Amino acid sequence: MTRSTRRLLLEAGVPASVIQIEGKSTTTRENAEFTLKLMRAEKFQSAILVTSWYHSRRSLKTFDIMRRT
Repeated sequence: MTRSTRRLLLEAGVPASVIQIEGKSTTTRENAEFTLKLMRAEKFQSAILVTSWYHSRRSLKTFDIMRRT
């Protein structure tokens, strides 16, 4: 997530305490892997995936596949 996306979320009223930024990944697969690891550690049951429309289909599919592993 970029700083501008974080700023937009804050301006839309999303509390800063619920915004998690995964900034180590360099691929969609790594993003899913790192994010799901964080979610499992924190016992999150759901999340909102923020991406562009262009990447949304690939991102959702990748997260779904990684979620099952």
